[in-house]
Amino acid sequence: MAIELREFSELTSLIYGAALDETKWDIFLDRLAYTHDGVRTSLFGCDLETNTDLGARVSGYDPDFMRSYHDYYFAKNIWADAMLASEVGVPTLGRSVCSHEELYKTEWYNDWVRPQEDILGGGGVVLFKENRRIFSIGGNIRSRDLERFEQSWMELMALLAPHLQQAFEMMRTITGRALEQQAHVGAPDPVTSGCFAVTGDRHIVHADRNGEMLLEKGVFLRRDMMGRLVFAQWPHERSFQAKLAEVTASELLNPVSFELADTGNEEIHTCRVAHVVPDLLPYPGPGLLFGADEPVFLVTVSTRRASDRSPLDVLGERYGLTAHEMKTVIRLADGLSPREIADERSVSIHTVRNQKKSAMTKMGVRSQIEIGRLVEALRR
Repeated sequence: MAIELREFSELTSLIYGAALDETKWDIFLDRLAYTHDGVRTSLFGCDLETNTDLGARVSGYDPDFMRSYHDYYFAKNIWADAMLASEVGVPTLGRSVCSHEELYKTEWYNDWVRPQEDILGGGGVVLFKENRRIFSIGGNIRSRDLERFEQSWMELMALLAPHLQQAFEMMRTITGRALEQQAHVGAPDPVTSGCFAVTGDRHIVHADRNGEMLLEKGVFLRRDMMGRLVFAQWPHERSFQAKLAEVTASELLNPVSFELADTGNEEIHTCRVAHVVPDLLPYPGPGLLFGADEPVFLVTVSTRRASDRSPLDVLGERYGLTAHEMKTVIRLADGLSPREIADERSVSIHTVRNQKKSAMTKMGVRSQIEIGRLVEALRR
């Protein structure tokens, strides 16, 4: 069962609509459940940096069972911890973290899973797993539907994961901006982050309050004589045009994010671009008003000082490490062994060893002790 492109576009549009108005996540989950008849969908998580707490959003589960889950079975859920230990962004089957044979022996299965049409199949994906932010999404499939739905469900999880990650990053920019603005009342400079809706030719359909402030200031972003969103510096403008074209050309409307360095001001600007089809939203565009009938692009721009970069950012830029290599290096510096890292991330020890070897080559070090010294120096 393959999902149709228009159906997928509707899901991604709902995702970005919910990024602007978190009350709309329930509509997205209902629509997601509809793609695979009978699948129970769930989304949960929080971002302590911006006081965003979605709690546990679900669709298709019996309310009485959800009450019993919160009252008692939450602690019995043998899938939860194992799923959260999986690699971020990589869909994980429920039966890969707990076999059906093991599941059948548990109170969790016999008293909660089995009575709900035996929803023992499916799986999900961890979207973020950080100290102050965690989000994941998944679905449970009835045993009688496993052969028909499970493979396509996991494929859909893989396709939606980058869109969901982008949406939560945008939520952090938008929500965090509002909190920062409250904290900076009376400050001489406005908070430099903003959100825009633009058409394919970059005509500005809508800009939020901070977006308008950025445009009025005109130092980094501006509105040209045609009403288009443009970057003040040509290298930034060229990157923006290229990324917008990349999103436009993507059959699956894949989002993009990229950084624009401003060495003169020692600032790093993060720009995120996502494709939204307004006429696929079952409700009026929230927050940002999508007034155009044509597809629009949600663009968020946030700025931080280069000095605010984390050791992870510095490591990646300095040595050209991949995201997984950076995670391995940080945990090695924390004193974990390759075996402990493999267990923590639910990957093979060979994967961790390969990442360690590659990172050490790039960093020009010969031992884990040297890795620790480099990371500790950056942290200081």
